[in-house]
Amino acid sequence: MVNTSIYSKGVLFYPGGSIYEGDFKDEIPDGEGKEIYPNGNIYKGDFKAGTRNGKGVLTYSDETIYEGYFKNGRRNGNGKLFFKGKGGETYEGYFKDGESKNGTFILL
Repeated sequence: MVNTSIYSKGVLFYPGGSIYEGDFKDEIPDGEGKEIYPNGNIYKGDFKAGTRNGKGVLTYSDETIYEGYFKNGRRNGNGKLFFKGKGGETYEGYFKDGESKNGTFILL
């Protein structure tokens, strides 16, 4: 079987205002990349078939930072949330479908 996929790098401007820069597979974001969203959020990390999948860092416009794993665009697996706007509090634990399920808050 011959692999006929096309791999490239580039920039994609979405109609809704998001901008993706990074790796592509068959003209779809796939691999390492960065996406800037209209609300000010920025994601840097792994993409699969056009969505956040794998390890990455999502910086929210309020300076909260999530560092960990994603599945189908949502926080999934082990990760950390850093709440810069709330005095440096940190949550470390497990996420499923974007929600925290089991973890620990660390107050500074």
